[in-house]
Amino acid sequence: MSRLFIFALFLLNHVSSTSHANPLTISVEQNNVFLEALLPELLNDVKLEAKIITIPSRRALVELNEGRIDANGLRLRILEERYPNIIKMDEPVLHIDFIAITKRDDIIVKSWADLAPYKVAYPAGWKIFDANVPASTKTTTVNDHMQLFNLLEIDRVHIILLSETIAHSLLKNRTDHPFRFLYPPLHSTPSYLFFHKSRQEEAHKLAEALRRLKANGAYDQLKQQTYTQ
Repeated sequence: MSRLFIFALFLLNHVSSTSHANPLTISVEQNNVFLEALLPELLNDVKLEAKIITIPSRRALVELNEGRIDANGLRLRILEERYPNIIKMDEPVLHIDFIAITKRDDIIVKSWADLAPYKVAYPAGWKIFDANVPASTKTTTVNDHMQLFNLLEIDRVHIILLSETIAHSLLKNRTDHPFRFLYPPLHSTPSYLFFHKSRQEEAHKLAEALRRLKANGAYDQLKQQTYTQ
């Protein structure tokens, strides 16, 4: 039984004491352990039910815009201009650093332009990388985040691009890994949950719940616990 399936069952059971006629379906990105820890707290606070799934990033946008799922995250600010039926929860969930990762000691990356000479891989559907990686760069996109590290480890690519939080969560059990995280980040930005416009009321309730968690210190405590496990 997959960890994500168990997580979905936990959410449904955790809030089952308060019924909702039409539970949310939320698609979450792979390996975001903080979001997986945060969502039960938010849903329980506002007495909402949810089913949590993971679908590929690009497809998730289409399904959200068409109303086949109710929410998706984490994503950036840019989506509302491109998808008319999508609204943003008006409280950022997490500030994300997008970084380059390599095995080689001689690679220095301080800007997007520095990627041009190398073979680069990143997650399919991540618009931040589609928009900023130089057109001349030889790129590979994959749907599975761990596959990025596999490509890097067998020298199929020189650099992979990922969010720092997801990279750390994937490598948390590998203390002897050969990978170098390159700083400064290529980009830092707040990230959000996005909702279909028919779920505006739920989006507002969850934003208020998130603000309460930040105000009472529970958010910082949860983040510290998540990233030190």
